[in-house]
Amino acid sequence: MLIATARPADLDECESGKNTCDPDATCGYDCECNEDYEGDGFSCQGSKELGEVCEEASACASGLCLTDVQCTVECSLEESSYDCGDQGYHGLCVQTDNEDILDVCALEIKAGNDKDDDRIVLPGETINPSFQSIDDIDVHMVKLGAGEYDIIATPNPDDDIAVIFYNIDGSLLAEQNMGSAGDLEGVNLTSDGAPLYVIVANIGDNIGSYTLEVIQK
Repeated sequence: MLIATARPADLDECESGKNTCDPDATCGYDCECNEDYEGDGFSCQGSKELGEVCEEASACASGLCLTDVQCTVECSLEESSYDCGDQGYHGLCVQTDNEDILDVCALEIKAGNDKDDDRIVLPGETINPSFQSIDDIDVHMVKLGAGEYDIIATPNPDDDIAVIFYNIDGSLLAEQNMGSAGDLEGVNLTSDGAPLYVIVANIGDNIGSYTLEVIQK
């Protein structure tokens, strides 16, 4: 004898209060990851990438958020002058006030591919990098001791440059673009001993070299 059996009704776990959804998911009838998260609803991960605005770290694929600024990734100020670029990200490696995660990538600066021209410069040094393209940008970290300094960039006579200075926390210190072809751009500053970034951008119609000098006074 064949005995007919009824198929049990699907259980609505959301109504029963027995759901096991991820904290970053919403239980409607099934678990579904919230906006900015991806997964099966039972396990959700942040989907936002570097540079996207975030309110909390869990929304970022890296798990790191500069709150109300952007998702970010860790970097090392000791690795190179442009460690973020070396990892394939746009941005400067900057210090935060977080005791657990001190160095992260921030801003939207994209340097060129000429790694040898993105270097750490010490007081008393003069370097002579070359631009690789019309719109090339070089990133240099200048490690200073406490004191007064002149930091000067001088292009070839037929080239024009702009120079931007950032503090190590990513805040803008100064921007110099006062001269024309062949004119130097620079800044005089009193340092508390923290390193800073010097961004040198080619804005002329020629591709040449320039000198960058760090002079302690």
